[in-house]
Amino acid sequence: MAVNTELNEESLFAHNYLRKRHGCPPLEYDEDLAKSSQAFADKLAHSPRFRYYYPTDYGENVAYRVSARCAKLSGIDATLRWYREILTYTSGEESQRKYGHFAQVIWKKTKQAGFGMAKSVDGKRVFVVGRYKPRGNRRAYWDEQVPPPTDNTVYVPTSEEMVELYKKAMDEKAENQESYEAYVKSILGALNSIRRENQLPPLRLNSELIKKRRVDLSGQPGENEDDSNSEEDDEQMKIPRTKLIDPTRIAKLMLKNGQVIRKDITMVGIVTVLMPQSSTVAIAFK
Repeated sequence: MAVNTELNEESLFAHNYLRKRHGCPPLEYDEDLAKSSQAFADKLAHSPRFRYYYPTDYGENVAYRVSARCAKLSGIDATLRWYREILTYTSGEESQRKYGHFAQVIWKKTKQAGFGMAKSVDGKRVFVVGRYKPRGNRRAYWDEQVPPPTDNTVYVPTSEEMVELYKKAMDEKAENQESYEAYVKSILGALNSIRRENQLPPLRLNSELIKKRRVDLSGQPGENEDDSNSEEDDEQMKIPRTKLIDPTRIAKLMLKNGQVIRKDITMVGIVTVLMPQSSTVAIAFK
C-alpha cells in the first residue's frame, strides 16, 4: 500500500516541533505505521458512519473534517487540532476523552509514528489518522510522560505559522542535502585520486555498506582524535574535527591506515554529519 510522503513529513515536523517545546525527543517515521494508518483512513472514508475503536498495541489519533463542497485537512492542521487540547489541560489530569489526542502527540516514551489520509468518494469528508509506538495515554504515567512546555507557556501556533516553519525547514533540508551529496562526492573523488596514483580501479559507493555502517552521528563530535576499528572485511573511521574536514586530508588519513590502496577493496560507504562549526565523518571499506 502506498503511503502519503508529504503528509507524513509535515505531520512528523509538526509533532516534533511541538514535542521539542515540551522537552520530548523527536518521533521517527515508521512505514508500517504509515501503511496501517492509511488503510484505516481509507476504511473510515468509505464507511457510512464514523466508528472509533481503541487499539491496544499502538496509539492512535484521528481527525476529520466535513464540508458542503470539498473537505481539506492537512497533516499540520490535524496535528494542531490534536495539540489544541492543551488549552484546557491541567497537568497530571488523566482523561483520555478530553486530552487523549494532545497526550499522544507529546507522550515522551513514544518513538515512532506514521500517518494516513483519505477522502470520501464525494470529497465532502476527509480523515487523517496517526498511529504511534509505543502507545501513550497509559494510566498513572501522565505526570511523567506529558511534561509541561519547557518555558511554562501554553501556546498553540496557527496553521499559517506552522506552515511557514515547515517550509523553512524543508528549504534548509534541501540545502543541507545538496551540501551533503557534494561533500560525499568530493571525499570519494579524493579517495579515487589516490587509487589512480597506485594504478587501482575506482571505489564505488555502496548503499548497503552505508546502511550497515551508519552510526548515530547526530550529536556533538568527540575529542580531536582519530579512532579506527575493524570488523571482518570492512573498516570504519570516525574523524571528528572542529571544522569541515578537507576531503584530501581524509584521503591521506585513509592512505596512512592502508585501506584505500588495498587491492581487494572495491566499495566504500561514506556517512557524514555537517554542522555549522563541526563535522563528523565515518568511512567504511569493503
